[in-house]
Amino acid sequence: MSAFVVIGENESRSVSVIICAYTRDRWVELSACIRSAQAQQPAVSEIIVVVDHNSDLETEIRTAFPSVVVTASRGKKGLSAARNTGIALAHGRILVFLDDDAYAAPDCIERMVQHFGRMEIAGVTARVVPEWTSTKPKWFPDEFLWIVGCTHYDACAGPVRNLLGAGMCLPREIFESAGGFDGALGRTRSWLPMGGEETELCLRAVAADPSRIFYYEPQALVHHVVRADRLTWKYFVMRCLAEGLSKARLRAIAPRTQTLSVERSYVTGVLARAAFRDGKKALVAGDLGALQRSLAIVLGLGCAATGYVSGRLADVVRGGATQQPRTIPAIGGPRFSSDPSRSRQETHVENA
Repeated sequence: MSAFVVIGENESRSVSVIICAYTRDRWVELSACIRSAQAQQPAVSEIIVVVDHNSDLETEIRTAFPSVVVTASRGKKGLSAARNTGIALAHGRILVFLDDDAYAAPDCIERMVQHFGRMEIAGVTARVVPEWTSTKPKWFPDEFLWIVGCTHYDACAGPVRNLLGAGMCLPREIFESAGGFDGALGRTRSWLPMGGEETELCLRAVAADPSRIFYYEPQALVHHVVRADRLTWKYFVMRCLAEGLSKARLRAIAPRTQTLSVERSYVTGVLARAAFRDGKKALVAGDLGALQRSLAIVLGLGCAATGYVSGRLADVVRGGATQQPRTIPAIGGPRFSSDPSRSRQETHVENA
């Protein structure tokens, strides 16, 4: 029997929005994110902000947004544990995840949720577009927008391998059957911006039920704020290196079926064409920006390859990644009381 159920029209309005935060440095962006969730039409059932080991920020959010459920992360530091905390707390049949430095268009969640009337849909991802806080450098190639957490191609609506964390939604049955986000992947507060937890979850969920697909809905729009510190060569190199390391870890622990097929196609197709296009433009038109973009693509690929090879070698030295401890918590129904007579503050205090 299928691990997932079809969510009917009435049930689809049971939507919980989960936002994970860890620093006061993003207060402006976080506030915009929460307000965008509050402004959704139709309204969502609840908004949950999970604070990753920062009690001062937790208090400040609760004061500024009294109608929002605020809780501390109940795992080790990192995005995966924070998301799992939100999943366990949520009561909605559909769980929507927004980054704390992104905000959703008023109809974004509705455009994603509408797809859950279809039998095969296991999750939907939005189109995430950059909102630059400074001028985008001429050297930065659009094909590397994934570095700043944005959709890196202008594709039509349709099936995709995995969801994009800045704006995605899944039915809670996914987590009840496949478990939560893997603690071995995902962002932490280390200097290296790791990732891959959304991809691993999607691969694991499809392995549990191959008839299901994940879906890209470009009409569902999320704006991702991109600060100037993410538009430097240093961040570019670190992010590409981290991507390679993350993919090595993903290759070792995820189900084997087409684990990195999307990456291979992207490298040999999109990136190869882009590097050739910009290189030709630089030679023919003397466009310095085009030359820099072509070199950036080559550099990015080289850093990602270095990270991947390093990660695979590290797994061999450790005796195989599958032998290393992993943190995939089993997540069932909500662990917290859904009694509407109880206030948000009471619910938080009891379960803190």
